Amino acid sequence: FRIVELAQQVYNPNINETSFYLFINSHVIFLKGSNLVPSDAYQKQVTNEKLEHLLRSAKLGNINMLRIWDGGIYERDLFYERADHLGIML
Repeated sequence: FRIVELAQQVYNPNINETSFYLFINSHVIFLKGSNLVPSDAYQKQVTNEKLEHLLRSAKLGNINMLRIWDGGIYERDLFYERADHLGIML
C-alpha cells in the first residue's frame, strides 16, 4: 500500500517561489520526469519490444516519472506493468 503526499513550502512570496516535494510512504522522492506522447502514429506498429525499449531508456536516463499526454491513446496493459516493474511512476 502506498501513501502519497504533496508538500509545498513558500520560499519567496515576492516572486511566488514554492518548493514541490512528493512523499511516498513518508520518504521524500526527487522527481525526474518527462512527457510521453504516443510511440508511433500507427499503433499497430508499436511492438512490445518497442515499449520495453522506451521504458528501459527512460530508466537508464534516471527518469522516475512519466506524464502521459492526454491527447494520445491509452497504452496497453503491458506498458503499465513494465513501468511499475521498473519503478517508473505514471
